[in-house]
Amino acid sequence: MIDIKIQPMELPVLTLNGVIINHVENKDYEELENKPRLNSVELVGNRQLSEVGIDKITNTEIIKLLGD
Repeated sequence: MIDIKIQPMELPVLTLNGVIINHVENKDYEELENKPRLNSVELVGNRQLSEVGIDKITNTEIIKLLGD
């Protein structure tokens, strides 16, 4: 059972079987201690795909991958 309670001016508290699973003390992303990473690159600021090791792909390349 998932129970979501929304209180004014606070983040929603998400529980699963009575256990809080999304508690966050800090509401400022830049001050989070364990920011998410993509290809070992911390996701802060306005990262470009190339900065996290992802190459851009064209529509033609997508169609080729999908096999027409």
